[in-house]
Amino acid sequence: MDALLGPDEIRLREDFRVWAQREFAAPAGSAGPRGIFGPDLAEKLGLRALGSGLDGLESGPRVPALRLALMLEGVASARPEAGFRLAEHAGLCIPFIRAFGRPDQRERFLPALAAGRSMGSWLWVETGAVERRRDGGVALAGNPFVAADTGTETAVVLRAAGDGTADRGVEAFVFDKQDVRPAGGSEAEFLLPDSCRLDVGEEGFVTSRAVVQASSAPLLGAFLGAAAGLLESCQAAARSRGAFETQILEGRDVQVRLSEGRVGLEAVRWLTYRALLRVAAGASGEEPARRLAETLPFMAGVLDLAGRLDVPGWGLEPAAAEAAGARRARALLTSLGHILA
Repeated sequence: MDALLGPDEIRLREDFRVWAQREFAAPAGSAGPRGIFGPDLAEKLGLRALGSGLDGLESGPRVPALRLALMLEGVASARPEAGFRLAEHAGLCIPFIRAFGRPDQRERFLPALAAGRSMGSWLWVETGAVERRRDGGVALAGNPFVAADTGTETAVVLRAAGDGTADRGVEAFVFDKQDVRPAGGSEAEFLLPDSCRLDVGEEGFVTSRAVVQASSAPLLGAFLGAAAGLLESCQAAARSRGAFETQILEGRDVQVRLSEGRVGLEAVRWLTYRALLRVAAGASGEEPARRLAETLPFMAGVLDLAGRLDVPGWGLEPAAAEAAGARRARALLTSLGHILA
């Protein structure tokens, strides 16, 4: 569906894909199964995407939405894990702190996040997972940095207040690893300082949804690239593995699902490019926001296929999922589903 793009846009996406293939090769081989980013890879990306909005503290990117989506699509197609992590980091964590952080919080967190010197996660927790304490702290059930991954230094955590319906509030917190300490010696709870709370307003779902929708371009680009990379890996896995001297790829069900995935990807890609081009021409940002909501089920289907075909790092076994990107990817899609539903 590149007919909608000009040669400069196609070249931009492919340049970032080639760059990511080169830069990710060494960290992937040396950091083990949990290695997603090398220690300076996010910073390299910030420099590589100079002017994209990833490198500054502005309220929005300084390049058109389509070009930002193509940058992240190129990176994510080379390494799907990177796509999901960048969707959290650049598409959700940074904009959320920009939108709701106090001046002291923005000063503390944004410079390192925007420059790529630290990585941020964006997490959803269930209603009962956060507890206010008399000492002014906040207790979370479970260490949020274990839930994110070992490469995260900063996390934004959201929880539904009340019963979680759209007319209820959302509480949000931002903190670094050094803010987290065990509660009463128990590893089941971790304390956060009260100063970590972000003010998202009474209509928390509405305001949070607005931030997510405003980040549709980088999120869609990251998801498109991740889907493309995972589908390539699915086909390779189906071709290389088999039973009784028969390739898995010969199975009709596998062929149908791979075909549906490829067709679905091209449909989502065409709709995304068209929506972002309309925004560039002056249309509202409502269509990309709708595309994002409709892309989540498709992306979940690609993850499911990768798990069933035992694509390395994306298997359905909990240990395998936790060891790579699958657990975080599914958690991210679930989080977005809570906010956009």
